[in-house]
Amino acid sequence: MKKIFLAAILSVLAIGFRVYSAEPIKLPEPQLKGGVLLNEVIQARRSVREFQELPLTLPELSQLLWAAQGITDPKTGHRSAPSAVASYPLKLYLAVKENGVSGLAGGVYLYLPKNHSLEVVKQGNLYPELVKGMPFFNKWISQTDVVFVFTGSATFMTGMIKETGWLYVDLEGGMAAENLMLMSVSLGLGSTAVGGFTDKKVSELMGIDKDAKTLLLVPVGKRK
Repeated sequence: MKKIFLAAILSVLAIGFRVYSAEPIKLPEPQLKGGVLLNEVIQARRSVREFQELPLTLPELSQLLWAAQGITDPKTGHRSAPSAVASYPLKLYLAVKENGVSGLAGGVYLYLPKNHSLEVVKQGNLYPELVKGMPFFNKWISQTDVVFVFTGSATFMTGMIKETGWLYVDLEGGMAAENLMLMSVSLGLGSTAVGGFTDKKVSELMGIDKDAKTLLLVPVGKRK
């Protein structure tokens, strides 16, 4: 009887494509050629706050993550955004809405640049809780599919330059976020950088390291 019950549970879990995984979720390989011309992307970039109710695809998510923090030189480990003394203090988290990304369950994920994969941090649809903590003028975030959460730690940089260590981390977060927003334009998506949030609340929801802080949010969705 127990075997039958266990088999039934496994069958239910196997139904459908969207599942949770304790193992890192390997993302599709990013496209390194093609795309919209950079001049056209810069010309078209605008803050977008109205979106369609259509999910992102895993290839789109993969491309956005690669643009923000992906490794562009496997030999050196250099990433897409510049970093002071190649210290790479950023960690990029995702809050994914339920049904926000085809093939990916709702929850909180951490991007792992080395393997171009996602680590499950928290399971379940935490999007409403994230939006609830936003000021009234940022409630439009509820229409988006994914919120990219840029976090960073200045432990290394303040050890080198105590007075301005955090400045380098903040600057790096801004440059990585701009890469992501330009890529969203290239993919025909909409995004907006958001600074109106409570650092402590978002950090707790994301489960980020205690010595780190949330730097910037970039919600992304299918633009109208």
